[in-house]
Amino acid sequence: EGTGTEHPPQFTVHDLMVVWTNQTGTPIEYSGPGAFGFGVNKIDGVGQPLDASFPPYWCYTLNGESADLGITLQAVAPDDVVRWEYSTCVL
Repeated sequence: EGTGTEHPPQFTVHDLMVVWTNQTGTPIEYSGPGAFGFGVNKIDGVGQPLDASFPPYWCYTLNGESADLGITLQAVAPDDVVRWEYSTCVL
């Protein structure tokens, strides 16, 4: 709310991350919004500072495929698998 980024009509990776945080208490630090919505800077304290310009970064795959959308735009459905990795994020 108050970020200027419109929420898409479907459940997204960002929504999934918010639900996961609420269920586990694991903190997530987000970046954005930007052209692709929000991104992830830190998960449970691991990650780059907000102004980091060199890898590693938090990247995710959806059903084993590299994601090419930001977490705010990427829709997820039941049985989808989202996997996070702290790496160079090579597509």
